[in-house]
Amino acid sequence: MQLHQESVQEYIGVIGLLGTQCNFADLKRQLRDRLVLGVRDERLRRELLKTKDLTYESAVQYCLNYQATFPDLYPEAGMSKQTPLNSNEPMEIDKIKSVECKHCARPHKQNERCPFAKARCYYCKRHGHIASACNIAQKIVGSK
Repeated sequence: MQLHQESVQEYIGVIGLLGTQCNFADLKRQLRDRLVLGVRDERLRRELLKTKDLTYESAVQYCLNYQATFPDLYPEAGMSKQTPLNSNEPMEIDKIKSVECKHCARPHKQNERCPFAKARCYYCKRHGHIASACNIAQKIVGSK
């Protein structure tokens, strides 16, 4: 189940990591079901349940869009990684560096662990990245 302080994106990453450790015959279907039944927002769950022919990928996209549309429902998702306001140290912008992650192709802080580090790519079926960071997919998309 999605924890109260967990954003939708974090929850998707957690169930993805847990799913890769299981030997499910149909991993995508199991992940979709766990996602739909595990989200804490009841309205989101009802919308997902109403969707015909829901795939794991479309459920993930729907959940991420829902979180982006209703940021007031997930305030802790944005606040969890912010610096406390009462910090006495001056903030040095140059010291905070983001690097594009090889697992998800999104920027992370240098020592931040990516939730997709053990994920399985839906494009090439290899472990260690998702489709947006897949070198094979990038080569094909770039050649078109």
